Amino acid sequence: MSTIRLYYGRDNDEMIRRLKEARNGKVNVANLEVRETVLDEDVIKEIVDLVISSSIETVHLDDCGAYLNEQAVRMAQALGSVKNVRLSEPTFLSQFFLDKLLISATTLANLRIQGHLHFEQITALSQGLEANQSLLTLDLSRSRLENFSLLSEGLQRNESLQILKLRSIGLRDTHVNNLLRSIEGHKSLISLDLSFNHCQHMDHIAEFISKDSSIRDLQLGYQNVWQSPKVSISSLAGALRDNRTLKSLSLARNKLQDEDAYLIANTIDENLCLENLNLSENKITDHGIVSIAQSLGNNPTQRELSLQKNPFGTVGYEAILNAVKTNHSLFQINLVDYGFITTQIQYETALNRGGRKLIFDNPPLSLWPLALERINTLDLVPDCSSRCDIPKYSLRPDVMLYLLKGPALFEGIICGEASRTQLAIED
Repeated sequence: MSTIRLYYGRDNDEMIRRLKEARNGKVNVANLEVRETVLDEDVIKEIVDLVISSSIETVHLDDCGAYLNEQAVRMAQALGSVKNVRLSEPTFLSQFFLDKLLISATTLANLRIQGHLHFEQITALSQGLEANQSLLTLDLSRSRLENFSLLSEGLQRNESLQILKLRSIGLRDTHVNNLLRSIEGHKSLISLDLSFNHCQHMDHIAEFISKDSSIRDLQLGYQNVWQSPKVSISSLAGALRDNRTLKSLSLARNKLQDEDAYLIANTIDENLCLENLNLSENKITDHGIVSIAQSLGNNPTQRELSLQKNPFGTVGYEAILNAVKTNHSLFQINLVDYGFITTQIQYETALNRGGRKLIFDNPPLSLWPLALERINTLDLVPDCSSRCDIPKYSLRPDVMLYLLKGPALFEGIICGEASRTQLAIED
């Protein structure tokens, strides 16, 4: 499946020729990208015919111009039968076009809009959200919205959205409050991305997740990136202790410090739902990392933790290493390379992913085929019997031996070299 790209500089005859070739089956097309060009009626007609007659899944209309006439109406209606649509200013973000697209859409699942949305355009988007029942993902990231209240009204009446992305659109605490009120009680919404905005206090978000929220993925990283205020997470940490739906949370680059890490550690102690936590690019030192690592050692649900670009050293790395040795449910720890100890952590988490927990749970024999299947998916890691910049080796033999012979074989052994030596001795 290929992509047709119609960019600035192509004349209308060439665009029509390429579109006809695709419609006649000479080219198998899955994606259509039209950028920085003006579309006349004949080109729009060919695009409409292609979309209607083929299995195109994605259409990008970026910075395109056209007359808003009958052909444009047909194009909006045709795009409603496409799964993924991306629009950017100017023409195809008009109130006229958005009205026709969203109200007539029957197959449209993912809509990405980037541009400066004025009052009339947001009104059309809001009304379209109320009428549309096929849309699953709405992405307005990096857009400029002149009225957030109108958007909230449309979201309140929509019952199909599952993923809402509002990265870098200038949201402040008051905007977030109105937004969250509009989506309260939405059972379909499972992912919310509010990254790169200007939220300083998390009180409204804390109140939202403490209620009967269906959100499983919440992205709150990179708030106030170019400003001095740090994000206050005390209320959020308190709400997380009782939350039973959230699986993934990002608080990356929010200027979090050790006192925030202590709050997060207390949350990890009590929350038995969260699986993925991103704390990268903050200001957490060894003291905060040790506190988090100690909590991780007792949490059976945590799977992945990101701590890159925090100012901690050997003490923090050793605490993390102890945590992954103790908690066999920790599958992935994302860290900046700190030498040999980083590879040790990678190795221990790989054993966890391979099924080390089985040794201690005494599972039924029927689970072993699943464990062996998991072993075959393990990635390569550096051979830490020497420098980390030499070629990587497979962990599969090590994990296999661990599962079959038990942890005694691996006492004091960090890398695969010793297990391979053990095999040679037995042979």
